[in-house]
Amino acid sequence: MYKTIICILLLGLLLSKARSLHGQEDRVRFIGVESGIDFQICESTEYDFIRGDVDVSMYGLNDGANNLTLSLQNWYIGTKAEIRTKNNRFGLSTGVRFSQITSSMSKSTGWSGTADFFYILNKQEGTSTEYLRVKEINQVSNYLGIPVEIKFYPTKPYFVRFFIKGAALISGRLNTSNNVVFYSDEMNPYQNDVINKFDEPKFFLGMVHGSVGIKFGHEDNINLSLEAATPSIIFTENSSSLLKPMFGGGLQLNILIPF
Repeated sequence: MYKTIICILLLGLLLSKARSLHGQEDRVRFIGVESGIDFQICESTEYDFIRGDVDVSMYGLNDGANNLTLSLQNWYIGTKAEIRTKNNRFGLSTGVRFSQITSSMSKSTGWSGTADFFYILNKQEGTSTEYLRVKEINQVSNYLGIPVEIKFYPTKPYFVRFFIKGAALISGRLNTSNNVVFYSDEMNPYQNDVINKFDEPKFFLGMVHGSVGIKFGHEDNINLSLEAATPSIIFTENSSSLLKPMFGGGLQLNILIPF
């Protein structure tokens, strides 16, 4: 009797395994590469040693003589694997992504003909005050992280398909470099004095974004997709010690190969 029970259990296990393997074969799997860029609308971090008003402008235009031009962009490249459900309507992907966040604060003359520099308070001792004239401050931070993305395809599989996507990213900072462009080269020895006034970005970087995109290619062949990400939000604090990102948008290109 017990031999019959063991045989039935083994048969059930084998059938379950066969059904599982068959289901896996029905799923479409891809491996590939991604690259993209995001632009963030931002405002200045509050530092009392910066002398000048800051203009929060989507287009980076100066509205007054004291306004600064702010810029924060996130460029990235990575590799990912994607698996889709049996009905090919949903896709889940993850991988490894290298990101580079570049933030800058600068002063340009624009149309007003004003001075193309702003002031950094360097020293203040008693009645003596020392300012440095700065044209631009740049900060570049490199990150390595893991993205997680969920796609939804509203139509059946065709060569051209539209999709919507939700994504999240958690990264750790690898390094940060800063550069100060002074109004005069004679001030270059003060490079470290200015850099040391700013805090370092935090170690963790967290982002979320939604996007809409279009895919080209059949499910059993190479797929190429292009998507517009908006909104793109950096939800961790101090991702840049120069600027505070608010929200933004960008583009992403994917090349996926079935396996």
